[in-house]
Amino acid sequence: MQDARRRTVWLRVVDHGMPSSEAMVSISTPARHLPMRVRLAARLGDEALFEFCRINRDLRIERTKEGDLVIMAPTGAETGRRNFALTGALCAWVARDGSGVGFDSSTGSSFRTAPSDPPTSRG
Repeated sequence: MQDARRRTVWLRVVDHGMPSSEAMVSISTPARHLPMRVRLAARLGDEALFEFCRINRDLRIERTKEGDLVIMAPTGAETGRRNFALTGALCAWVARDGSGVGFDSSTGSSFRTAPSDPPTSRG
């Protein structure tokens, strides 16, 4: 049985230049080592990042503007309680104001901070 204090991250590696070349890499680390910043040899495209996030749904994953992945454990009870209260207040404000829409923190997004910056994504 796997220790509950350990998290396993699955990274699917695909070489698009080679037909049917695909490998899964497992990184198992103690939860205390999260967040973990991973610098890949090649930048993940948006589709590959989406697939990586899909495979690792129980983790919070962000891609920095440099292309590194930041892998975080899910929040604990206290942080979850605070986030819930904040989301409720934001939801009420968005509904009352009516000038926009809101999304929860698990919604994937891509931001460009300047025209020449690569996208920074949350999955």
